[in-house]
Amino acid sequence: MRFVALIISIGIATLPKFAQAQTDCAMPSVGEDRWPVATPESVGLASARLCEVVKLFDDWKQSNVHAVLVARHGILVFEHYFSGRDELWGQPVGEVAFGPETKHDERSVTKSITALVLGIAIDRGWIKGVDEPVLSFFPEYADLRTPEKDRITLRHLLTMSTGLEWRELGATSYSSEANS
Repeated sequence: MRFVALIISIGIATLPKFAQAQTDCAMPSVGEDRWPVATPESVGLASARLCEVVKLFDDWKQSNVHAVLVARHGILVFEHYFSGRDELWGQPVGEVAFGPETKHDERSVTKSITALVLGIAIDRGWIKGVDEPVLSFFPEYADLRTPEKDRITLRHLLTMSTGLEWRELGATSYSSEANS
């Protein structure tokens, strides 16, 4: 249960922004993003079970779940935010009251969500597989192409092995070499 909640919590920062935070177990509010909303029952889910999730995480503060959002068939049916610890570039910022507009310190942990969505795209035939070159999906960035960058695949992104330089907190590092 904790792993699923963690993925749900982490994934919400990558979703479009939502209107007001849901403070009870009522239907989510319609936001500026125009994400369609409905009751859980309208898509075959039970509101009472989703409300139990809120109680679980309210009582289990150590889980540090920031939010739970549930969408089914492209419709947002549940949205609830919690308070918890967060960081900014690895530095603790203390207790944060999370909401639909709150930014989260995510970093590479979002690979779990990216891998999940990529798996769905592969299953549906939208993408052939993880060995597809990344730049093939972005023809509008042809000016960035180099022989080294042309060899970077979706697999390299998922495993953080692109071979590209990156900087964080003043330090320069490299991911494992994709080009070796």
